Amino acid sequence: MKYLPVQLNLKDRRVLVVGGGRVAERKIQTLLEYTDTLTVVAPEVTDGINALVAGGRLCHHKRKFKKSDLTGIDCVFTTVDDPTVSRFVYTESKALNILVNTADVPALCDFILPATVRRGDLSISVSTNGVCPAVARRLREKLADQYSQEYAVLVALMGEIRAAAIQNRKTDQDIAQQLHGFLEELAPLLTWIKQKDPGPICQRIARFFDFEIDVALVLARTGGHEA
Repeated sequence: MKYLPVQLNLKDRRVLVVGGGRVAERKIQTLLEYTDTLTVVAPEVTDGINALVAGGRLCHHKRKFKKSDLTGIDCVFTTVDDPTVSRFVYTESKALNILVNTADVPALCDFILPATVRRGDLSISVSTNGVCPAVARRLREKLADQYSQEYAVLVALMGEIRAAAIQNRKTDQDIAQQLHGFLEELAPLLTWIKQKDPGPICQRIARFFDFEIDVALVLARTGGHEA
């Protein structure tokens, strides 16, 4: 089975997690980064999930799953060990055209979650199409070592530069060429970011663009500079 790599916007989408064990807790901790309308259905949940419920981060229905739990739901994550329950959740969700992810059962998934390294707005994901998640996790560890926090600052900086270029009525071709040239020598740029030194970065911007960026502000806002 092959999956199309996409990034899903869960803002204002109602998400349901069926199950309350450790797998569910890990899923919930990830999902709460992307949605604040999260519900979990399970007779029992971990202490970690209980703490999130007590903190008002999600709603918990302390019982087994039932079909009516799907009312108004946009996306379902099933994390239970019982194959019968997993199949029931999947079948009922599909009947309502609700996207489903069933932990460790690719055949019961409309989508899968890749192993992902996140550095600010930079996301680097690895997937084996569900064949061997352990390989994806191992590659994620290697990528995490390779891509440091400086890349989060770099992406934020490039976003500011691109926005300024668009505001200055640059054509798409001109913007692409200038950004490519700016990024061609990447190592020193990352070093300046790590050193929290806006001076050389401003000088490089001046070489490629006819506008200025408040680099010190970008560094401070993204953690690349001590304000």
